[in-house]
Amino acid sequence: MQNLRGIIHIPGDKSITHRALIFGAIADAGRTIFLRNCLQSYDCLATRDALAALGVSFSTESANTLVIHAVGIHGLQQPSDIIDVGNSGTTIRLLTGLLAAQRFSSSITGDLSIQRRPMHRVIAPLRLMGAKITAAREDNFAPLNIEGGQTLHAINYSLSVASAQVKSAITLADIYTTGTSTVTTPYTCRDHTEILLDNFSDDIVIPGDISAAAFFIVAATITHQSDIFLPDIGINPTRNAVLEVLQKMGANISLVNVKVVNGELRADIRVRGVNKLEPFTIDAEIIPRLIDEIPILCLAAACADGVSIIRGAGELRYKESDRIKQIVAGLQQLGINAKELVDGLTVEGGIIQGGMVSSGGDHRIAMMFAIARLVAKQEIIIQDMECVDTSFPNFFTLLRESTHV
Repeated sequence: MQNLRGIIHIPGDKSITHRALIFGAIADAGRTIFLRNCLQSYDCLATRDALAALGVSFSTESANTLVIHAVGIHGLQQPSDIIDVGNSGTTIRLLTGLLAAQRFSSSITGDLSIQRRPMHRVIAPLRLMGAKITAAREDNFAPLNIEGGQTLHAINYSLSVASAQVKSAITLADIYTTGTSTVTTPYTCRDHTEILLDNFSDDIVIPGDISAAAFFIVAATITHQSDIFLPDIGINPTRNAVLEVLQKMGANISLVNVKVVNGELRADIRVRGVNKLEPFTIDAEIIPRLIDEIPILCLAAACADGVSIIRGAGELRYKESDRIKQIVAGLQQLGINAKELVDGLTVEGGIIQGGMVSSGGDHRIAMMFAIARLVAKQEIIIQDMECVDTSFPNFFTLLRESTHV
């Protein structure tokens, strides 16, 4: 068995980077916004490039500090072509809210994965605000055409699904109304947009991404002699449920140097390996607080002593892949007893063997199986690893540098 040792510097939070880019772009014209420790992944670069197509300029101060030259809420320009967000669901949903309020018309799309992801949940509230948006297929799927020059008004809206992306799209559109919209969610979901609006400054330090850190936290937990230190990781209460679940399983996780910067709670995290993990059961109420961490939690479940159950996670079927199907198929290939539920899955702990698995083009699935290699009895071959650059470009470098036999 391989072990992890040392200090691991996790890249900046993806969700916050997206939002900081957008709000930085429409800050008062002439302001210069510094985004420190911003994530330079394909998804975040898609947001940057989309904003550039709308007339926003950027410069680089250092390797991980991006400078935004703000244009103001009325300073965006009509793009010369359709905006392509690549594989970024956050980009297309948030920018649809922003574009719905502009004086000019625009179109936005993405790759085949994006064109399979539901957009009506964003379109519906924006239409209630007065936006004119048409979808290419079934009133639900990109490409989207957005007619400019509409007068938007505030709404009171209740989401059927706890989605921070939809909430943020409404918030962006609401900036251009004379009233104040309210959004109600069935369960607590990410509040990075609200925090950023309340704490926006010309100098934003983005914490390490807890969703990215989770891969190393689980890796250290399931490899018995591991001992790692992750500095300055975001532990926003709407995002930190992965730590709660792992600690209840018996993981040895400690937080030090807890502080708040730019309104975001963060801490240094130390993780040491353990010899035994208990199974877990999670349901709909906690899912929005760990939706992106479910793949790697399923690997922890595969190393636990018993059957873990995940329910209320139907949203997993509409990510970069059908994550429920992809996780179950991969774990079964590796000799683990996993079963699909309509809105979740079950995983019975066992011995991870080897074999060939597919990421399905999904970055979080690919990283999950890369971590599984640390404890597998034989070699694991993973198809389509390039997708990891979507969220974590230096993942394999950090894993290689921190791994010891």
